[in-house]
Amino acid sequence: VINRIMTIGFFLALLTFSSSWSGTVIDSFRQLAGFAGGSANINPSNVMDLGLDVSVKILDGLPSLAPITLVVGSIIALAVFALFTLIAVHLLLILVELWVTLYAGIIMLAFGGSSWTQSYAINYYKALLGIGAKLFILQLLVGVGITIITGWASQLSASRVPDFEELFVIAGGVLALLVLVKGVDGIVSSLINGSPGN
Repeated sequence: VINRIMTIGFFLALLTFSSSWSGTVIDSFRQLAGFAGGSANINPSNVMDLGLDVSVKILDGLPSLAPITLVVGSIIALAVFALFTLIAVHLLLILVELWVTLYAGIIMLAFGGSSWTQSYAINYYKALLGIGAKLFILQLLVGVGITIITGWASQLSASRVPDFEELFVIAGGVLALLVLVKGVDGIVSSLINGSPGN
């Protein structure tokens, strides 16, 4: 009887305080990633702003009297902005997944009082931990990538006459960041499950 009362009381406490406790865990993941990646606050609007800034710096440095350079540079600037948009969309999808799991998944905690359905409540926290780790790695990658790409863009704006090598390096760096961001799921599965990700 005492064991059953303790189990029911434990899951009742989880059900009562789950939103604040779970939010604290996720915020801790994000703060840790911000300290490690060098960017304390990363959200989709920050990523879009950075993409717009880099694209505008590329366009500002293009010579108006060289039509081929102007066309190629404009295409690269548009591609850079599109890649940053895809990164922001991926970050937004993970945030939506987080909030849906965080608040809609609370219903699963109601199954924790019975030994037959405890796995549903435990799986809720496993899913939340997986999303938190995914957000941690994603924010870490984006923070480091933003720091590097911002440095490249500042050098580009200082020269005011970019050459194709600089433009392709920036576009390649943003593409590499997008590929890394898309591979977050495999990294998290290897981190949580202890098996290599795909």
